[in-house]
Amino acid sequence: MRPRHLPRAFPMLAFAALVAAAQPGFASDACDGKLGVTLDPALAYAGKDGKRFTARYGSLSDGSLQFVKVKAPGGKEYTLPAAPSGSGARYTDERTATWWEHQGTIRFEIMDQKGDWVAPHGPLRPQARAR
Repeated sequence: MRPRHLPRAFPMLAFAALVAAAQPGFASDACDGKLGVTLDPALAYAGKDGKRFTARYGSLSDGSLQFVKVKAPGGKEYTLPAAPSGSGARYTDERTATWWEHQGTIRFEIMDQKGDWVAPHGPLRPQARAR
């Protein structure tokens, strides 16, 4: 759950600031202007409805940010920064989507028009390979 004292947009604003810092011309003592992005190979997942997802986990080279790039059914893509989690690994922008891994199962939630989080594809399970 998101702490009540943080504005809803805080994770996305922090993510945007870090991505902006990775642009050419930015320099800091910690990374000498050579901040990069590392992306793991794509992993495949399928929902109980048979819909397929791919995910690529990544991080900034200085370790200051972890994220996941999700390609959902229909081609929609999300880049979600890591967020606090009581259990498992959770990635969310707190306004459109959440990717939550816990004990080998992924829960992909999107925010509906009423502002409720829904998981239309059910739990996602790892597949043999990404397409």
